[in-house]
Amino acid sequence: MDAAPRADIDDCAAKWGVVPEGEFLETCSSVILLGRKDGRPVALKLFKPGSDERGAPAVLRAYAGRGAIEALAWDDGAVLLERVCPGRPLTELTVAGRDDEATRVFCQVADALHRAARPGGGVTPIEALGDSFDRYLASDDRRVDRRRVALAKTLFKRLTASQSRRVLLHGDLHHGNILRDDRRGWLAIDPKGYWGDPAYEAAAFLYNPICHPQRYTDVRCIRRRLDAIAAGLDLDRGRLRQWAYAGMALSLVWELEDDSEPDPNRQAGLEAMRAMLNDV
Repeated sequence: MDAAPRADIDDCAAKWGVVPEGEFLETCSSVILLGRKDGRPVALKLFKPGSDERGAPAVLRAYAGRGAIEALAWDDGAVLLERVCPGRPLTELTVAGRDDEATRVFCQVADALHRAARPGGGVTPIEALGDSFDRYLASDDRRVDRRRVALAKTLFKRLTASQSRRVLLHGDLHHGNILRDDRRGWLAIDPKGYWGDPAYEAAAFLYNPICHPQRYTDVRCIRRRLDAIAAGLDLDRGRLRQWAYAGMALSLVWELEDDSEPDPNRQAGLEAMRAMLNDV
């Protein structure tokens, strides 16, 4: 790690009274220091330039601890967070063959989050995400089937134009971002923060966990998840199917924008989602 981020996070730790525990952790978007404040486990996160997590403190403040970790302190480039202990991800349930239980947990967490008020500072409307479809289709790239992307764009525009209810979306509510806390139960971390149709939230869950593609490439598994989410969150099953397809296509386009190769399992999952679009 460069000396400058280390110095900045040390300054934040001193300012907020954090006693460090262990080494720094580094992701593509942030630098994290685990520690304690007044005996309470916390995580201090310093955002890197251009990080897509900078809006997270405002979103977490709106959630106010309901279904999500709490933001304890923040400034323009850093946030002090409640630390989830032991922090086991929802992924473990699916890998252990308890996918139905994992889907029920997702519904409980999403329902709690969607009851939050809109943050005062505003959040990105989900309509803005569709620009990625336009950029891909305007390029010469063919690594993702362009017909599939064009269909996703059409569905996306239709869905955003027909939203009857908007909520504060986490925006990336998949298995790796729902962790188990021994004291407070299952909690969401790392929100992106969008404003829009609650059915959009299910897309990231439906094409995860990335390590267990059997769950999002098998039509029977997808249908079972869709049925449970439609019932658990009182959402229209048809809109859920369409959002799932559009969301998976969007994730593949985002991989290209991040200079990564599109995941072949997710491409297979996109085909499985497409086969379900005409389900009754």
